[in-house]
Amino acid sequence: MNPFESNIKKYYAYYFFRMFVVLIPFIIAYMGGFGFSMTQLMLIVGGMSVTITLMEIPSGYLADRIGRKNILILGAAINIISATTFYFSESFIGFLLGEIFLGLAISCFSGADTALVYDSLLEIKKEKEFKKIESKRVWISEISVILASILGTIIVKYYNMRMTILATLIISIPLFIITLTFHEPKKKKEKKRNFLEEITNLKNVVMKSIRHKELLSLFIYLFFVLGISNTIFVFNQPYFVAVNVDPIYFGIIFAVFSMVTGITGYFTTRLEKKLGMKGSLILNPILLIATLIGLTVFFGKIGIVFFLLREFVRGFIFPTTGDYVNRLIESKDRATVNSVGSMFSRMGYLITALIYGVLTDLFSMQAGIFSLAILLIIPSIITITVMNKKSKKISTI
Repeated sequence: MNPFESNIKKYYAYYFFRMFVVLIPFIIAYMGGFGFSMTQLMLIVGGMSVTITLMEIPSGYLADRIGRKNILILGAAINIISATTFYFSESFIGFLLGEIFLGLAISCFSGADTALVYDSLLEIKKEKEFKKIESKRVWISEISVILASILGTIIVKYYNMRMTILATLIISIPLFIITLTFHEPKKKKEKKRNFLEEITNLKNVVMKSIRHKELLSLFIYLFFVLGISNTIFVFNQPYFVAVNVDPIYFGIIFAVFSMVTGITGYFTTRLEKKLGMKGSLILNPILLIATLIGLTVFFGKIGIVFFLLREFVRGFIFPTTGDYVNRLIESKDRATVNSVGSMFSRMGYLITALIYGVLTDLFSMQAGIFSLAILLIIPSIITITVMNKKSKKISTI
């Protein structure tokens, strides 16, 4: 098999183990058991977002310069350190360190993995299949989440939440092994630069992408839409606790969520063809606003159903926006620019999560949730309007 075709197969396996995180349905509730307030919990998970925000672009740039494979290996190694830190933590600082290490790992993964796949497709002249591959990747990822959630439920029922962290640590080892087997796509030779020249070049790539109106519009869109989507993910466990759902059922609920995400990802290519760029960009914020309003108005166990709308967005947004962004990027800067987009989404997550946490502590969970719906409306309208004007012609930076 062509080594670059094998990268695609390994990409699916890589994501299966990357998403097999047994602790996800339980970690917020687990940390909440140590007596942290909602603001403290948001600060802990915010540690990951701050780290990603600071390291997203440097890690993407390193991936473009020293190789996507090398940075993925580094991320997988740090991921093991993160799980180990979580397992032994019992304090605010300990959990914060675990989130920081996790942020470093995600920074290494983000941008580098999709850049490696897209450039592998360029090598075999199948880059038009990227959206299809990303859709399948989402589907496989959610199968992984479903299995991890079911395993987590069994572990919590017969052991305790802390053991889900140990299971996550064990599963992170094959992820590391898979990253060692990737083949690095060929790159055009560039002149060697000293440190200051590299910093200048990095600045130029970032500024060029931000000045690109279409890319900037997509980045702003990711800031609000994906940022708030990730915040919804963070507060779903506290929501379950607030409406008196037994933690044993958290894993089952997450499995159902992932089924919706996986099915959506599987049919994304066909749905996007029918909706087009404008329709696809409009759909995501509408569904998130409906999620937030539904959770507020129907606060209780029945409100959990509205989380399914957010899961639809999670399955749909990555293949579509990822394809839109990659069409605008030159190969040599692909990981760097992808990382700029990821940085915007993480900044959005950090800010909206803190807004939610503070308003929840000051007023109520409903107030925190509803504030996110208000926050999402105007920026989404502006971004979609700009992209609609530009959607007829895609140009590269």
